Amino acid sequence: ERDKFLQGALARGHSQELAEKVFALIEPFAGYGFPKAHAISYGLISYWTAYLKANFPEEYMVCLLNAYVENTEKLAVSVAECRRLGIQVMPPSVNHSQVEFSVEHSADGGTAVRVGLASVKNVGEGAVAPVIEAREQEGPFASIEQMCRVADMRGLNRKSLESLVKAGAFDEFGDRGALLEVVDRVLSLAQSEANLRESDQISMFDLFGESVPTPLAQIDLPAGQTSESEKKVWETELLGVNFADNPLLSLQASGGDTKAIMSRSEFKAGMNGEKIELKGQVASVSHRYTKDQKPYSIANIVLLDGDIDVFVWENVLDRTQGLWEPSKLLTIEGRVRARDDRVSVSCLNASEFKVQEDAESGDERTAPRPSIPPQSSPSAKPPNGATRPVETPSPAAAPSSPSAETPPKPYPRQRRLLLHIRESDEPDVNYRLMEDLKQLLLGHQGDDTVGLEIASNGHLITLEWAPVRVNICPPLQEALEEVIGPSGSISIADEPANGSAHRNGVT
Repeated sequence: ERDKFLQGALARGHSQELAEKVFALIEPFAGYGFPKAHAISYGLISYWTAYLKANFPEEYMVCLLNAYVENTEKLAVSVAECRRLGIQVMPPSVNHSQVEFSVEHSADGGTAVRVGLASVKNVGEGAVAPVIEAREQEGPFASIEQMCRVADMRGLNRKSLESLVKAGAFDEFGDRGALLEVVDRVLSLAQSEANLRESDQISMFDLFGESVPTPLAQIDLPAGQTSESEKKVWETELLGVNFADNPLLSLQASGGDTKAIMSRSEFKAGMNGEKIELKGQVASVSHRYTKDQKPYSIANIVLLDGDIDVFVWENVLDRTQGLWEPSKLLTIEGRVRARDDRVSVSCLNASEFKVQEDAESGDERTAPRPSIPPQSSPSAKPPNGATRPVETPSPAAAPSSPSAETPPKPYPRQRRLLLHIRESDEPDVNYRLMEDLKQLLLGHQGDDTVGLEIASNGHLITLEWAPVRVNICPPLQEALEEVIGPSGSISIADEPANGSAHRNGVT
């Protein structure tokens, strides 16, 4: 190419030296050229995209959600964008959902985005397509028993059916926890009805014609009610988002505190060390110790489109005791900590806020609350056997802030259930053990905390099972002892009033 260029330049009467200089200028452009044709194409696509989003927002967002169905982080960002645009995102439903995300029109002329059945984790398109086809032919299912009769459910195995139940696709038929207990009965009935359809056999009820309809088998659901926190965990796990009311949505709609970060997507590259203000809701808190045995906490803060970990060091813990509790809404001042692909926040100060409704206007506003006054640092030490404390950098200096005269709210008296288990060399055995323990604990929900001590390769690892709160009772104790077996044990103790007992751990 160089020789051709030089020959053309010389043929036009230019000097060799000038031709060399010109070629040296344009040669780097060959690395990546962006000609006008590319610029026009990208500009046109950008125009089309902006036009479609402005004029057909529901249809545009449905396409975007279907494109990101395998990317949990981008899916959460897209759902948050729907909510920002005022587009309602509806949970999956066997009587309303299509295979993928779709636009749903209501009787009053409104539109919403409906989550598709195949968008649920562990559920494939081939498994739910026959169910949707049967619904379109027969009409909405009146009960789960009728669905077993008229729909081909052979593509749904136990795992996929459980995932649909946990995600809320069967909410109109009963409580999620109750439905999970009869999953085997549902699959058995669906298989029985499928075999009857394929056999072309005539039952004695068919002999009477339409005057005597064939009776449906009844599946009795046990009593119970799944907690909202458990639903939230299931939806986040299986859909990447949850449909619980997020107070941040009201704050965003009111247009207040626009300077505060409320979305995970607002954290950009190059923000390491930058001082920010963050608003979010506490999901869980893990209490730990540094290698110098100084206490610190890691709070998982839920934002509009995801969550982020906030490190609360000892000096900040002294001033903010009582704030780091699940479901509390906090305004956090901190510095961004970016390491590789992981982003977290180092807390400098925190205060509580609430979203309240104005009695006259009906508008929702935020009312900040003062920080909790300094308290003495907790004196609890890590329990024996925690041989792998997490190494952490020195905490950043926290700015001074005026303390309030309101004393911190005392922790309620609770008990603590500590499970001592030994890790097996077989991963499948460990997985089944943890699943059995989880199901037992979730079946006895209450206010008592749960911790784990796992003996692994000569080390004793202490963990906090923060999202799980149980009601310690004799039936639970007996069931846990049976599941754990002779190689493990359980112990029960009263939680101290300050709630700081044995809060270290390694995750």
